[in-house]
Amino acid sequence: MSSAAEGLVSERIKKFRQTRGLSRPLSVLRVPLWIVLSAALLVRTVLPLAAMATHHDSSVFVENDTESYLAPAQALLTSGTFSTANRPEIVRTPGYPLFLIPGLVLGHLKAVTIALQIAISTLTVFLVYLTSREVFPETITYWCASFYAIEPLSVFYSSQLMSETLFSFMVVLFLYLIARYIKQPRLTILLAAALVLAAATYVRPISYYLPIVLVPIIFYTSARIHRRHKVMIHALSFLLFCFGLLAPWQIRNYRVAGYGQLSAVGDQNLYFYRSASVIAELTNRSFDDVQKELGFNDWEQYLHVHPDQATWSYGQRYAFMRWEGLQLIRHNLGIYAPNHLRGMVSLIANPGGIVYGKLFKKLPTSLNPLDAMRTLHTLRTNYPVIFCVCISLAVLLLCYLIMAAIGGAMAWSCERDAAILLGTVAVYFVLVSSGSESLGRYRHPIMPIVCLFAGYASACVVRGQMQVPAEAHKTP
Repeated sequence: MSSAAEGLVSERIKKFRQTRGLSRPLSVLRVPLWIVLSAALLVRTVLPLAAMATHHDSSVFVENDTESYLAPAQALLTSGTFSTANRPEIVRTPGYPLFLIPGLVLGHLKAVTIALQIAISTLTVFLVYLTSREVFPETITYWCASFYAIEPLSVFYSSQLMSETLFSFMVVLFLYLIARYIKQPRLTILLAAALVLAAATYVRPISYYLPIVLVPIIFYTSARIHRRHKVMIHALSFLLFCFGLLAPWQIRNYRVAGYGQLSAVGDQNLYFYRSASVIAELTNRSFDDVQKELGFNDWEQYLHVHPDQATWSYGQRYAFMRWEGLQLIRHNLGIYAPNHLRGMVSLIANPGGIVYGKLFKKLPTSLNPLDAMRTLHTLRTNYPVIFCVCISLAVLLLCYLIMAAIGGAMAWSCERDAAILLGTVAVYFVLVSSGSESLGRYRHPIMPIVCLFAGYASACVVRGQMQVPAEAHKTP
Protein backbone atom coordinates (compact mmCIF):
# COMPACT_ATOMS: atom_id res chain seq x y z
CA MET A 1 0.00 0.00 0.00
CA SER A 2 1.32 3.43 -0.94
CA SER A 3 2.09 6.04 1.70
CA ALA A 4 -0.75 8.20 0.38
CA ALA A 5 -3.23 5.33 0.77
CA GLU A 6 -1.92 4.54 4.27
CA GLY A 7 -2.36 8.18 5.23
CA LEU A 8 -5.94 8.16 3.90
CA VAL A 9 -6.81 5.01 5.87
CA SER A 10 -5.18 6.44 9.01
CA GLU A 11 -7.19 9.64 8.62
CA ARG A 12 -10.45 7.71 8.21
CA ILE A 13 -9.71 5.60 11.31
CA LYS A 14 -8.95 8.74 13.28
CA LYS A 15 -12.20 10.32 12.14
CA PHE A 16 -14.13 7.15 13.01
CA ARG A 17 -12.63 7.13 16.52
CA GLN A 18 -13.48 10.77 17.04
CA THR A 19 -17.13 10.28 16.00
CA ARG A 20 -17.42 7.33 18.41
CA GLY A 21 -15.70 9.17 21.33
CA LEU A 22 -12.62 6.96 20.96
CA SER A 23 -10.07 9.62 20.16
CA ARG A 24 -8.42 9.20 23.56
CA PRO A 25 -6.44 6.11 24.59
CA LEU A 26 -8.46 3.45 26.34
CA SER A 27 -6.78 4.12 29.70
CA VAL A 28 -7.94 7.75 29.63
CA LEU A 29 -11.62 6.99 28.92
CA ARG A 30 -13.77 8.08 31.84
CA VAL A 31 -17.21 7.25 33.12
CA PRO A 32 -19.31 10.43 32.93
CA LEU A 33 -19.61 12.15 36.29
CA TRP A 34 -23.40 12.02 36.21
CA ILE A 35 -23.26 8.22 36.11
CA VAL A 36 -20.99 8.14 39.18
CA LEU A 37 -23.30 10.50 41.07
CA SER A 38 -26.39 8.60 39.96
CA ALA A 39 -24.86 5.35 41.20
CA ALA A 40 -24.01 6.99 44.54
CA LEU A 41 -27.56 8.31 44.89
CA LEU A 42 -29.09 4.98 43.89
CA VAL A 43 -27.14 2.80 46.30
CA ARG A 44 -27.79 5.20 49.20
CA THR A 45 -31.50 5.27 48.43
CA VAL A 46 -31.92 1.54 47.90
CA LEU A 47 -30.32 0.54 51.23
CA PRO A 48 -32.92 2.05 53.63
CA LEU A 49 -35.77 1.08 51.29
CA ALA A 50 -34.54 -2.52 51.23
CA ALA A 51 -34.28 -2.54 55.03
CA MET A 52 -37.84 -1.26 55.40
CA ALA A 53 -39.11 -3.76 52.83
CA THR A 54 -37.47 -6.55 54.85
CA HIS A 55 -38.92 -5.86 58.30
CA HIS A 56 -40.99 -2.60 58.22
CA ASP A 57 -39.25 -1.34 61.37
CA SER A 58 -37.84 2.19 61.14
CA SER A 59 -36.15 1.88 64.56
CA VAL A 60 -33.10 0.42 62.78
CA PHE A 61 -32.27 3.95 61.60
CA VAL A 62 -31.83 5.11 65.20
CA GLU A 63 -28.69 4.43 67.24
CA ASN A 64 -27.89 4.81 70.93
CA ASP A 65 -26.50 8.32 70.48
CA THR A 66 -29.45 9.57 68.42
CA GLU A 67 -31.49 10.61 71.47
CA SER A 68 -28.67 12.82 72.73
CA TYR A 69 -28.97 14.86 69.51
CA LEU A 70 -32.76 14.69 69.34
CA ALA A 71 -33.49 15.96 72.87
CA PRO A 72 -31.83 19.39 72.46
CA ALA A 73 -33.36 19.73 68.98
CA GLN A 74 -36.83 19.21 70.46
CA ALA A 75 -36.04 21.66 73.27
CA LEU A 76 -35.08 24.29 70.71
CA LEU A 77 -38.51 23.95 69.12
CA THR A 78 -40.55 23.82 72.33
CA SER A 79 -38.73 26.18 74.69
CA GLY A 80 -36.15 27.96 72.54
CA THR A 81 -33.33 26.65 74.74
CA PHE A 82 -30.57 24.18 73.93
CA SER A 83 -31.17 21.81 76.82
CA THR A 84 -31.73 18.19 77.83
CA ALA A 85 -34.01 17.19 80.72
CA ASN A 86 -34.41 20.87 81.66
CA ARG A 87 -30.68 21.42 82.08
CA PRO A 88 -28.32 23.24 79.69
CA GLU A 89 -26.84 20.84 77.13
CA ILE A 90 -23.04 21.03 77.10
CA VAL A 91 -22.15 17.56 75.80
CA ARG A 92 -23.62 18.00 72.32
CA THR A 93 -22.89 20.96 70.07
CA PRO A 94 -25.78 22.52 68.08
CA GLY A 95 -24.74 21.51 64.55
CA TYR A 96 -26.53 18.18 64.14
CA PRO A 97 -29.54 19.00 66.37
CA LEU A 98 -30.22 21.96 64.06
CA PHE A 99 -30.00 19.59 61.10
CA LEU A 100 -32.76 17.46 62.68
CA ILE A 101 -35.19 20.35 63.02
CA PRO A 102 -36.66 20.19 59.45
CA GLY A 103 -37.72 16.60 60.07
CA LEU A 104 -39.25 17.52 63.44
CA VAL A 105 -41.11 20.49 61.98
CA LEU A 106 -42.50 18.45 59.08
CA GLY A 107 -43.51 15.61 61.39
CA HIS A 108 -41.46 12.96 59.58
CA LEU A 109 -38.12 12.98 61.39
CA LYS A 110 -36.61 9.81 59.94
CA ALA A 111 -37.83 10.17 56.35
CA VAL A 112 -36.85 13.83 56.00
CA THR A 113 -33.49 13.50 57.77
CA ILE A 114 -32.49 10.39 55.82
CA ALA A 115 -33.49 12.06 52.54
CA LEU A 116 -31.35 15.09 53.42
CA GLN A 117 -28.44 12.87 54.38
CA ILE A 118 -28.66 10.88 51.16
CA ALA A 119 -28.53 14.18 49.26
CA ILE A 120 -25.50 15.54 51.12
CA SER A 121 -23.72 12.17 50.98
CA THR A 122 -24.12 12.27 47.20
CA LEU A 123 -22.84 15.86 47.24
CA THR A 124 -19.85 14.58 49.20
CA VAL A 125 -19.04 12.29 46.26
CA PHE A 126 -19.12 15.38 44.03
CA LEU A 127 -16.83 17.22 46.48
CA VAL A 128 -14.39 14.29 46.39
CA TYR A 129 -14.36 14.72 42.62
CA LEU A 130 -13.75 18.48 42.92
CA THR A 131 -11.02 18.01 45.52
CA SER A 132 -9.21 15.40 43.44
CA ARG A 133 -9.40 17.74 40.45
CA GLU A 134 -7.60 20.39 42.48
CA VAL A 135 -4.75 18.15 43.60
CA PHE A 136 -4.44 15.37 41.00
CA PRO A 137 -4.45 15.06 37.18
CA GLU A 138 -7.91 15.26 35.62
CA THR A 139 -8.01 11.63 34.45
CA ILE A 140 -7.77 10.47 38.07
CA THR A 141 -10.72 12.47 39.43
CA TYR A 142 -13.37 9.99 38.26
CA TRP A 143 -11.58 7.14 39.98
CA CYS A 144 -11.59 8.98 43.31
CA ALA A 145 -15.29 9.83 43.06
CA SER A 146 -16.15 6.27 42.01
CA PHE A 147 -14.37 4.81 45.02
CA TYR A 148 -16.33 7.01 47.41
CA ALA A 149 -19.63 6.46 45.58
CA ILE A 150 -19.70 2.81 46.70
CA GLU A 151 -17.76 3.13 49.98
CA PRO A 152 -19.78 0.96 52.43
CA LEU A 153 -19.41 3.16 55.53
CA SER A 154 -20.69 6.32 53.84
CA VAL A 155 -23.51 4.35 52.22
CA PHE A 156 -24.65 2.93 55.56
CA TYR A 157 -24.50 6.08 57.70
CA SER A 158 -26.44 8.16 55.19
CA SER A 159 -29.49 6.26 56.50
CA GLN A 160 -28.67 6.58 60.21
CA LEU A 161 -29.78 9.48 62.42
CA MET A 162 -26.20 10.26 63.39
CA SER A 163 -23.87 13.16 62.72
CA GLU A 164 -21.33 11.22 60.59
CA THR A 165 -22.72 12.08 57.15
CA LEU A 166 -23.07 15.82 57.81
CA PHE A 167 -19.65 15.98 59.44
CA SER A 168 -17.92 14.18 56.56
CA PHE A 169 -19.58 16.53 54.07
CA MET A 170 -18.17 19.51 55.98
CA VAL A 171 -14.71 17.94 56.21
CA VAL A 172 -14.51 17.26 52.46
CA LEU A 173 -15.77 20.77 51.67
CA PHE A 174 -13.00 22.08 53.92
CA LEU A 175 -10.42 19.89 52.14
CA TYR A 176 -11.60 21.20 48.78
CA LEU A 177 -11.16 24.82 49.90
CA ILE A 178 -7.73 24.15 51.39
CA ALA A 179 -6.72 22.33 48.20
CA ARG A 180 -7.73 25.43 46.25
CA TYR A 181 -5.71 27.55 48.65
CA ILE A 182 -2.64 25.41 48.01
CA LYS A 183 -2.90 26.27 44.31
CA GLN A 184 -4.05 29.87 44.83
CA PRO A 185 -2.96 31.15 48.28
CA ARG A 186 -5.60 33.85 48.63
CA LEU A 187 -6.85 34.96 52.03
CA THR A 188 -10.51 34.85 51.01
CA ILE A 189 -10.27 31.14 50.17
CA LEU A 190 -8.49 30.46 53.46
CA LEU A 191 -11.12 32.30 55.50
CA ALA A 192 -13.88 30.38 53.70
CA ALA A 193 -12.08 27.16 54.69
CA ALA A 194 -11.90 28.37 58.31
CA LEU A 195 -15.65 29.07 58.26
CA VAL A 196 -16.41 25.55 57.00
CA LEU A 197 -14.07 23.93 59.53
CA ALA A 198 -15.74 25.85 62.37
CA ALA A 199 -19.13 24.67 61.10
CA ALA A 200 -17.83 21.08 61.03
CA THR A 201 -16.63 21.47 64.63
CA TYR A 202 -20.12 22.57 65.66
CA VAL A 203 -21.35 19.27 64.20
CA ARG A 204 -18.66 17.14 65.87
CA PRO A 205 -16.12 18.72 68.26
CA ILE A 206 -13.47 16.15 67.31
CA SER A 207 -12.04 18.65 64.78
CA TYR A 208 -11.50 21.37 67.42
CA TYR A 209 -7.69 21.16 67.40
CA LEU A 210 -7.33 20.61 63.65
CA PRO A 211 -6.72 24.33 62.85
CA ILE A 212 -3.64 24.30 65.10
CA VAL A 213 -2.30 21.18 63.37
CA LEU A 214 -2.80 22.70 59.91
CA VAL A 215 -1.19 26.10 60.58
CA PRO A 216 2.34 24.86 59.63
CA ILE A 217 0.98 23.55 56.30
CA ILE A 218 -0.70 26.88 55.58
CA PHE A 219 2.50 28.69 56.50
CA TYR A 220 4.60 26.46 54.25
CA THR A 221 2.19 26.78 51.32
CA SER A 222 2.00 30.56 51.50
CA ALA A 223 5.73 31.05 52.05
CA ARG A 224 6.58 30.12 48.46
CA ILE A 225 4.46 32.95 47.05
CA HIS A 226 4.04 35.64 49.72
CA ARG A 227 6.52 37.47 51.87
CA ARG A 228 7.03 36.42 55.46
CA HIS A 229 4.79 39.08 57.00
CA LYS A 230 1.92 38.17 54.65
CA VAL A 231 2.39 34.49 55.41
CA MET A 232 2.04 35.22 59.11
CA ILE A 233 -1.12 37.23 58.43
CA HIS A 234 -2.66 34.32 56.51
CA ALA A 235 -1.82 31.71 59.16
CA LEU A 236 -2.96 33.85 62.09
CA SER A 237 -6.12 34.95 60.28
CA PHE A 238 -7.06 31.31 59.67
CA LEU A 239 -6.45 30.40 63.30
CA LEU A 240 -8.16 33.43 64.84
CA PHE A 241 -11.15 33.35 62.51
CA CYS A 242 -11.78 29.65 63.12
CA PHE A 243 -11.53 29.86 66.91
CA GLY A 244 -13.34 33.20 66.89
CA LEU A 245 -16.35 31.45 65.35
CA LEU A 246 -16.22 28.79 68.08
CA ALA A 247 -15.76 31.20 70.98
CA PRO A 248 -19.45 32.25 71.29
CA TRP A 249 -20.48 28.68 72.11
CA GLN A 250 -17.72 28.32 74.68
CA ILE A 251 -18.86 31.58 76.27
CA ARG A 252 -22.43 30.28 76.27
CA ASN A 253 -21.34 27.05 77.98
CA TYR A 254 -19.51 29.01 80.66
CA ARG A 255 -22.50 31.26 81.31
CA VAL A 256 -25.09 28.49 81.58
CA ALA A 257 -23.00 25.71 83.17
CA GLY A 258 -19.67 27.11 84.34
CA TYR A 259 -17.93 25.08 81.64
CA GLY A 260 -15.49 26.95 79.40
CA GLN A 261 -14.93 24.27 76.74
CA LEU A 262 -16.78 23.74 73.46
CA SER A 263 -18.18 20.33 74.40
CA ALA A 264 -18.01 17.93 77.32
CA VAL A 265 -18.19 14.84 75.11
CA GLY A 266 -14.40 14.51 75.14
CA ASP A 267 -14.30 14.64 78.95
CA GLN A 268 -17.09 12.09 79.12
CA ASN A 269 -15.23 9.69 76.83
CA LEU A 270 -11.96 10.30 78.64
CA TYR A 271 -13.45 9.36 82.00
CA PHE A 272 -15.99 6.66 81.18
CA TYR A 273 -14.08 4.92 78.37
CA ARG A 274 -10.36 5.58 78.33
CA SER A 275 -9.89 5.83 82.10
CA ALA A 276 -12.30 2.95 82.64
CA SER A 277 -10.17 0.74 80.39
CA VAL A 278 -7.09 1.54 82.50
CA ILE A 279 -8.94 0.85 85.77
CA ALA A 280 -10.28 -2.43 84.36
CA GLU A 281 -6.74 -3.66 83.68
CA LEU A 282 -5.38 -2.38 86.99
CA THR A 283 -8.10 -4.12 89.00
CA ASN A 284 -8.53 -7.15 86.71
CA ARG A 285 -12.25 -6.50 86.23
CA SER A 286 -14.44 -6.28 83.16
CA PHE A 287 -14.68 -2.98 81.31
CA ASP A 288 -18.50 -2.95 81.56
CA ASP A 289 -18.41 -3.42 85.35
CA VAL A 290 -16.00 -0.53 85.77
CA GLN A 291 -18.15 1.74 83.61
CA LYS A 292 -21.23 0.94 85.68
CA GLU A 293 -19.34 1.54 88.91
CA LEU A 294 -18.12 4.93 87.69
CA GLY A 295 -21.69 5.94 86.86
CA PHE A 296 -21.75 5.83 83.06
CA ASN A 297 -25.15 7.18 81.94
CA ASP A 298 -26.26 7.18 85.60
CA TRP A 299 -25.80 10.41 87.54
CA GLU A 300 -27.12 8.81 90.75
CA GLN A 301 -24.37 6.19 90.70
CA TYR A 302 -21.79 8.84 89.79
CA LEU A 303 -22.82 10.94 92.81
CA HIS A 304 -22.75 7.83 94.96
CA VAL A 305 -19.07 7.48 94.05
CA HIS A 306 -18.48 11.25 94.39
CA PRO A 307 -20.95 12.51 97.03
CA ASP A 308 -18.98 15.74 97.46
CA GLN A 309 -20.04 16.77 93.91
CA ALA A 310 -23.77 16.80 94.68
CA THR A 311 -23.78 20.60 94.83
CA TRP A 312 -21.48 21.03 91.83
CA SER A 313 -22.70 22.24 88.44
CA TYR A 314 -22.58 19.87 85.48
CA GLY A 315 -19.71 21.93 84.10
CA GLN A 316 -17.68 21.41 87.27
CA ARG A 317 -18.34 17.68 87.19
CA TYR A 318 -17.15 17.36 83.58
CA ALA A 319 -14.09 19.46 84.38
CA PHE A 320 -13.31 17.02 87.20
CA MET A 321 -13.72 14.09 84.80
CA ARG A 322 -11.18 15.65 82.45
CA TRP A 323 -8.69 16.28 85.26
CA GLU A 324 -9.18 12.84 86.85
CA GLY A 325 -8.95 11.06 83.49
CA LEU A 326 -5.77 12.84 82.44
CA GLN A 327 -4.15 12.15 85.81
CA LEU A 328 -4.98 8.46 85.64
CA ILE A 329 -3.67 8.11 82.10
CA ARG A 330 -0.52 10.11 82.85
CA HIS A 331 0.37 7.80 85.72
CA ASN A 332 -0.44 4.64 83.72
CA LEU A 333 0.89 5.35 80.24
CA GLY A 334 2.24 1.83 79.96
CA ILE A 335 -1.30 0.46 80.26
CA TYR A 336 -3.09 3.17 78.30
CA ALA A 337 -0.77 3.23 75.27
CA PRO A 338 -1.59 -0.34 74.14
CA ASN A 339 -5.30 0.40 74.66
CA HIS A 340 -5.03 3.47 72.47
CA LEU A 341 -3.16 1.48 69.83
CA ARG A 342 -5.90 -1.17 69.85
CA GLY A 343 -8.42 1.63 69.41
CA MET A 344 -6.53 2.85 66.34
CA VAL A 345 -6.57 -0.64 64.85
CA SER A 346 -10.30 -0.97 65.57
CA LEU A 347 -11.00 2.39 63.95
CA ILE A 348 -9.02 1.61 60.81
CA ALA A 349 -9.75 -2.09 60.37
CA ASN A 350 -13.36 -2.56 61.53
CA PRO A 351 -15.15 -3.51 58.28
CA GLY A 352 -18.66 -2.58 59.46
CA GLY A 353 -20.47 -5.81 58.65
CA ILE A 354 -22.16 -5.86 62.07
CA VAL A 355 -23.99 -2.58 61.46
CA TYR A 356 -25.36 -3.94 58.18
CA GLY A 357 -26.57 -7.04 59.99
CA LYS A 358 -28.38 -4.92 62.59
CA LEU A 359 -29.88 -2.73 59.85
CA PHE A 360 -31.63 -5.78 58.40
CA LYS A 361 -32.35 -7.19 61.90
CA LYS A 362 -30.23 -10.26 61.33
CA LEU A 363 -28.28 -9.71 64.56
CA PRO A 364 -29.27 -9.07 68.18
CA THR A 365 -28.95 -5.41 69.21
CA SER A 366 -27.11 -6.53 72.36
CA LEU A 367 -24.08 -7.67 70.36
CA ASN A 368 -21.10 -5.61 71.55
CA PRO A 369 -18.89 -4.47 68.63
CA LEU A 370 -16.16 -3.36 71.05
CA ASP A 371 -15.51 -7.02 71.97
CA ALA A 372 -14.13 -8.04 68.58
CA MET A 373 -13.06 -11.62 69.29
CA ARG A 374 -16.26 -12.65 71.03
CA THR A 375 -18.33 -10.95 68.33
CA LEU A 376 -16.51 -12.79 65.53
CA HIS A 377 -16.94 -16.12 67.31
CA THR A 378 -20.67 -15.44 67.75
CA LEU A 379 -21.04 -14.52 64.09
CA ARG A 380 -19.13 -17.54 62.82
CA THR A 381 -21.15 -20.02 64.89
CA ASN A 382 -24.63 -18.47 64.90
CA TYR A 383 -24.83 -16.02 61.98
CA PRO A 384 -22.80 -17.45 59.07
CA VAL A 385 -24.36 -15.13 56.45
CA ILE A 386 -23.43 -11.98 58.37
CA PHE A 387 -20.02 -13.50 59.06
CA CYS A 388 -19.51 -13.83 55.29
CA VAL A 389 -20.66 -10.23 54.83
CA CYS A 390 -18.10 -9.11 57.43
CA ILE A 391 -15.35 -11.04 55.66
CA SER A 392 -16.33 -9.57 52.28
CA LEU A 393 -16.37 -6.03 53.66
CA ALA A 394 -13.04 -6.67 55.39
CA VAL A 395 -11.48 -7.72 52.07
CA LEU A 396 -12.95 -4.65 50.37
CA LEU A 397 -11.64 -2.37 53.13
CA LEU A 398 -8.21 -4.00 52.86
CA CYS A 399 -8.18 -3.26 49.12
CA TYR A 400 -9.11 0.37 49.82
CA LEU A 401 -6.36 0.73 52.41
CA ILE A 402 -3.67 -0.97 50.31
CA MET A 403 -4.46 1.15 47.26
CA ALA A 404 -4.57 4.26 49.46
CA ALA A 405 -1.14 3.45 50.89
CA ILE A 406 0.25 3.01 47.37
CA GLY A 407 -1.46 6.19 46.19
CA GLY A 408 -0.16 8.15 49.16
CA ALA A 409 3.41 7.04 48.44
CA MET A 410 3.04 7.95 44.76
CA ALA A 411 1.44 11.30 45.53
CA TRP A 412 4.31 12.10 47.91
CA SER A 413 6.72 12.08 44.97
CA CYS A 414 4.77 14.42 42.69
CA GLU A 415 1.94 16.07 44.63
CA ARG A 416 3.69 16.56 47.94
CA ASP A 417 1.61 19.49 49.17
CA ALA A 418 -1.61 17.57 48.64
CA ALA A 419 -0.14 14.41 50.18
CA ILE A 420 0.95 16.32 53.29
CA LEU A 421 -2.44 18.01 53.66
CA LEU A 422 -4.54 14.87 53.20
CA GLY A 423 -2.20 12.69 55.21
CA THR A 424 -2.10 15.14 58.12
CA VAL A 425 -5.89 15.35 58.33
CA ALA A 426 -6.24 11.56 58.17
CA VAL A 427 -3.60 10.97 60.87
CA TYR A 428 -5.21 13.63 63.08
CA PHE A 429 -8.58 11.89 63.02
CA VAL A 430 -7.02 8.48 63.62
CA LEU A 431 -5.06 9.69 66.66
CA VAL A 432 -7.76 11.85 68.24
CA SER A 433 -10.69 9.48 67.62
CA SER A 434 -8.96 6.36 68.95
CA GLY A 435 -9.55 4.90 72.37
CA SER A 436 -11.51 2.19 74.15
CA GLU A 437 -14.68 3.62 72.58
CA SER A 438 -13.36 3.43 69.01
CA LEU A 439 -15.73 2.00 66.42
CA GLY A 440 -15.63 1.70 62.65
CA ARG A 441 -17.94 4.71 62.29
CA TYR A 442 -15.20 6.99 63.60
CA ARG A 443 -13.37 6.22 60.35
CA HIS A 444 -16.12 7.99 58.40
CA PRO A 445 -14.34 11.37 57.85
CA ILE A 446 -11.13 9.53 56.90
CA MET A 447 -12.64 7.47 54.09
CA PRO A 448 -12.87 10.37 51.57
CA ILE A 449 -9.10 10.80 51.96
CA VAL A 450 -8.59 7.05 51.56
CA CYS A 451 -10.65 7.18 48.36
CA LEU A 452 -8.62 10.11 47.01
CA PHE A 453 -5.36 8.21 47.42
CA ALA A 454 -6.86 4.89 46.30
CA GLY A 455 -8.23 6.52 43.15
CA TYR A 456 -4.83 7.99 42.41
CA ALA A 457 -3.15 4.58 42.64
CA SER A 458 -5.88 2.73 40.75
CA ALA A 459 -5.77 5.07 37.78
CA CYS A 460 -2.03 4.50 37.47
CA VAL A 461 -2.40 0.72 37.79
CA VAL A 462 -5.03 0.62 35.03
CA ARG A 463 -2.70 2.66 32.83
CA GLY A 464 -0.16 -0.11 33.36
CA GLN A 465 2.41 2.06 35.06
CA MET A 466 3.27 2.33 38.73
CA GLN A 467 4.41 5.89 38.28
CA VAL A 468 3.03 9.39 37.96
CA PRO A 469 0.66 9.82 34.99
CA ALA A 470 2.11 11.71 32.08
CA GLU A 471 -0.20 14.69 32.59
CA ALA A 472 0.55 14.91 36.30
CA HIS A 473 1.31 18.35 37.56
CA LYS A 474 3.01 19.72 40.59
CA THR A 475 1.22 22.20 42.76
CA PRO A 476 2.76 25.65 42.39
